[in-house]
Amino acid sequence: MARPDTYPSLNIEQLANRLGISTKTVHRMIARGEAPPSYRIGRKRRVWREHDVLEWLETECRAS
Repeated sequence: MARPDTYPSLNIEQLANRLGISTKTVHRMIARGEAPPSYRIGRKRRVWREHDVLEWLETECRAS
């Protein structure tokens, strides 16, 4: 199994596409603390590790 830091990362457009929502909705989720865990690259760029997104989706599905 690959190390977690070697998993592919997603930008906000890719994350929104994966979740089937708009980037504006992703921004709202971030503001409310409801988005998958992300990492900042520089001051403005944020990325999500695909592995973290998949784990977050599993958790969200179990919670609903």
